[in-house]
Amino acid sequence: MTKRKSNEEWMLLAKDYRSSGLKLTVWCRERGISKSSFYPYLKKSKALAEPLEPKWGSITMPKHIETSSILLKVGTITLDIKCGFDKETLRDVLNVVMKLC
Repeated sequence: MTKRKSNEEWMLLAKDYRSSGLKLTVWCRERGISKSSFYPYLKKSKALAEPLEPKWGSITMPKHIETSSILLKVGTITLDIKCGFDKETLRDVLNVVMKLC
């Protein structure tokens, strides 16, 4: 007879899975865990682990935007966007930055 796992045990298993780098099917098979039993806890652990702030960066908006710039930080990349910027160029730059992060 197998012992029923506690919520804490399932959460530790979810953390182990996330750090393993394995596909869910492979990870579950290696540990003899039913994927259908594990998935609800995996989903719950992800919701608990998600930060309240965006993961990819922050935006600083100055009070007087018409005379100032916008400072956009994405990971280690900082963009200083001046008043009158070209929107298409910014869109292209952001697409590249988001692919890097």
